[in-house]
Amino acid sequence: MSTFIETTAGFISADRVVRIAQRWTNAEPKGMRTEIEYLNAAGEARITTATDPNFDPLRMTPPIPSAPGYFTITMLEDGTVCRMPVLAWRIAPGALSAEPICPDEPFGWWGILCPDGAVISPYEGMHVSLDAWKAAMLENLREIVEERAKQGAT
Repeated sequence: MSTFIETTAGFISADRVVRIAQRWTNAEPKGMRTEIEYLNAAGEARITTATDPNFDPLRMTPPIPSAPGYFTITMLEDGTVCRMPVLAWRIAPGALSAEPICPDEPFGWWGILCPDGAVISPYEGMHVSLDAWKAAMLENLREIVEERAKQGAT
């Protein structure tokens, strides 16, 4: 199955992409622009621009199917933990970690629940269990609430 990129020249198959470059532009709208060099039907190199301003070229790497038993978990502010199965993993070129692919994007405080019960939490570290992860996240929430209370009192 091919991946297609929506560009100003239309949809282009990722199989035809030669190079992708992200560049800053002062033209309106200002910001990062993703230029895509591709081969057209005649085999000629052309350059176009991705229409999505948030296009992430690293998402073009093929996904790796996930083994059963991995879930992304998120914690809501009331302490409720929600889980979604990890369907696959994506490893960006040069990356040191894998990105889980789930039915929906993880949000807020999130982690990966492993089949052995351990939780890997991006930027937070490894926790031996779901309960240990939840306790750490609740502590983070408590600290944030206290900080907000201090700022509100001044």
